[in-house]
Amino acid sequence: MLEFDTTLLPKLGSRIGENVHTDSESSFEVKSPIAEGALGQLPICSKEEVDKAVVVANRVFDEGTWSRMHPRDRRARLLNLAALMEKNAERMAQIETIDSGRPLREARNVDVAQSIVRLRWYAELIDKIYGEIAPSSVDRLGLISREPIGVVGAITPWNFPLMMAITKVAPALAAGNSVILKPPELSPLNALVLADLALEAGIPEGVFQVVTGNGRVTGEAMVRHPDIHAIAFTGSTEVGAHIMGVAASNGMKKVSLEAGGKSPHIVLNPECASDQMVEQIVWGIAYHQGQVCDAGASLILVGDGHDELLQKIQARFQSLTIGNPYNLEINLSSMIDANHMNGVHAAVEAAAQRGVNVACGGNPKDVGEVGAFYQPTLLTDVPQDDAIFTEEVFGPILVSTNVKSVDEAINLVNAQRYGLAGAVWSNDMAQAFQVANRLRIGTVAINTYELGDIGTPFGGTRESGLGRDRSAHALDNYTELKTTWAALDTTW
Repeated sequence: MLEFDTTLLPKLGSRIGENVHTDSESSFEVKSPIAEGALGQLPICSKEEVDKAVVVANRVFDEGTWSRMHPRDRRARLLNLAALMEKNAERMAQIETIDSGRPLREARNVDVAQSIVRLRWYAELIDKIYGEIAPSSVDRLGLISREPIGVVGAITPWNFPLMMAITKVAPALAAGNSVILKPPELSPLNALVLADLALEAGIPEGVFQVVTGNGRVTGEAMVRHPDIHAIAFTGSTEVGAHIMGVAASNGMKKVSLEAGGKSPHIVLNPECASDQMVEQIVWGIAYHQGQVCDAGASLILVGDGHDELLQKIQARFQSLTIGNPYNLEINLSSMIDANHMNGVHAAVEAAAQRGVNVACGGNPKDVGEVGAFYQPTLLTDVPQDDAIFTEEVFGPILVSTNVKSVDEAINLVNAQRYGLAGAVWSNDMAQAFQVANRLRIGTVAINTYELGDIGTPFGGTRESGLGRDRSAHALDNYTELKTTWAALDTTW
């Protein structure tokens, strides 16, 4: 088994104010999906401890050391943080791998690298956001400005722990807010590194804090706290719905949610089944073992003649290598833990018992390493009302179904509970755009499964959430618009 250098680990504890917080009465073990034993203990922050963090966050916000700092000075300090992350990139990549099972190659080239890109993007954006002057009569002046909302509580998922933290924290900090981050129990470590580097970068004490714990205790305390003014959440639809209800009755705080998905590929003509298309479809669901909210989890095949496509997908699935994430040659690594993998496997087994055809995969894989490894799985001829077709599985499970017409494909997508992302494949670009325009989902890819970058908004409709991450539109989650109305003809 791999040897992880434990000296890379941050000092374990929440970050409330400047001090490492260790006096919680309860704690949880920090475990790795790819190593035996525990890496240490972290506190489960109670309601009282969350309150300490909120008091600090509000105090520094009201003092204005960050919230009223000139935007170019906030920019400079966030760029300092990005530079420190770059300096610590290998350490953070190693931590991301041991913490979440991410292949080291991807932790380096995607998770850490893209986190730095996103942080720099928001740092560079924030001193270029202008207010407006409303049209009015010459004796009136209506000024419209964008102001930080106050204290933001960010609750992030375990699948991309560093990148998801940066996606919430960067725009919230850039806008001038105080931020309290609750990282996931299953992969909390880089959040602690990020907090330490933020202080080193010159971000004032108390502006960015980390409270560790679980959703039931720590997360719930954040959502219910009357002095947290916005909640930014990525996670399951069920938890997101709960957060909306609780936030509404506890201060009616602003909520942005990026929740579940069952993103489809609509294949309009079988002759477009190129090797590039097969590769995009395969990696759309196999990437990170399918533990991705916008994974391309279903195939909707319009008309007949798609057998070659399914055969190519099956062959590519079977060619993927699974193993130790520190092996730079492997394609897939461990799932987050055995409990999650067992849940994915149970969903596949239940579908098979209902008569769904398992074309390939469908079982855990023993690779001679510690971890929860699962075969990429293709299910074909799946009934459109079967749970494996309609519900998010969050694993490397691709389900396919056939429809007779384009209208039937569109109606099937728009009738689903989720509306996060999807793709349209066609040799007729005009037809592809017509279909894309009719899909009620947040992001549509045409003849690709690349779903944008930091410059384009990302989020869903229906039970996939509300609000948008990424791009300048993310500032809507963390700011309020203020109108200042002045009379110019008044003399005193």
